[in-house]
Amino acid sequence: MVKLIIFSFILSLSVLQVQVLVPQKVSAVLGKNVTLGCSVEVGANLSLTQSSWERRLPTGSVTVAVYNPVFGISIPPNYVRRLSFRSPSSHDATIVLEDVGFEDIGVYTCKVATFPLGNTQASTTVSVLVEPRVYVSAGSVALIDEGNETVVATCIAERARPPAEVSWETDLFGQSEVSLQDEANGTTSTQVRYLWQPTRHIQGHALTCVVRHPALHTDFRIPYQLNVQYAPDIVVVGYDGDWYVGRENIQLTCKANANPPAHHFTWIRLDGKMPEGVEIVNNTLLFLRPLQWNDSGVYRCEVANDINLRSRDLRIRIQDQSQEKRANSVAVAGAVMGAVLALFLIAVFTIVILTARKTSAPTYTDKV
Repeated sequence: MVKLIIFSFILSLSVLQVQVLVPQKVSAVLGKNVTLGCSVEVGANLSLTQSSWERRLPTGSVTVAVYNPVFGISIPPNYVRRLSFRSPSSHDATIVLEDVGFEDIGVYTCKVATFPLGNTQASTTVSVLVEPRVYVSAGSVALIDEGNETVVATCIAERARPPAEVSWETDLFGQSEVSLQDEANGTTSTQVRYLWQPTRHIQGHALTCVVRHPALHTDFRIPYQLNVQYAPDIVVVGYDGDWYVGRENIQLTCKANANPPAHHFTWIRLDGKMPEGVEIVNNTLLFLRPLQWNDSGVYRCEVANDINLRSRDLRIRIQDQSQEKRANSVAVAGAVMGAVLALFLIAVFTIVILTARKTSAPTYTDKV
């Protein structure tokens, strides 16, 4: 009998049970919408009479939304434009708060009234996140090849709440400097400067600003391309080592790799005056006539940009014949010498054979 009474009591508790389920904490993004979930589980012998939301203020609690299955929805005038029930029912009291501001921070309570049990409630704390404004600022000083260590760029996550996590991704051997600055409404600006000693070999490479923040669905990434300025690197093309008297259509071209681009090209001759019949056109030295002996010499190409002036010297040798003709002449001379040597060896061999025969001939003596 006692067991039966206990079982009946437990069964009565189960059918009279009400559960109100809300998240313990909700993070809202400033200016965006936030959902305050409230799931209601009502026992079989209970009926929902009303569900509502209250907000806790320093002056006391105020009701911000009411749902009554009979009388419908009621929302105060100061919330009616920003707050609504998502899908009100006896099992769902979830609300949506639009255009969240700092004034919406606080504790909200979902309260459910049932008959005959009475009120059951659960509370959630709303915090407001502020999405950072992210951008990259170039350093104040131009990056010069082999210059001093300087600020390449600064990655800035402005007015975030809580402070954003900011870093640089790069394969450069530089270093980062982090600074934080408190702003209004509990926000923080984070700046990360990247310091590095420039070298031209990294020109065109990129480093990436990476920002992480709870208000961002994914990492925010901004690539920043390096712009290293350097003096001209000069290459002279056109001389193949086979310049000979009478060769035509000859030119020397001075090519320069520079940043910023080269704006000054000139040709000079170091060991004398520039020969007649030679003309300078932009970065090219044109020989407008067949080559002559006096074209031999040392020529210099000078190139300048906004960083510096550089030069490249080239010694030109004018031969009397082309390499092909010289090679043919050598081949002919070798053939003649080979033939002469062969005849000489044949003659020597013949003389040796004849001499050996004369020396070895037999002598006969008559007997008396």
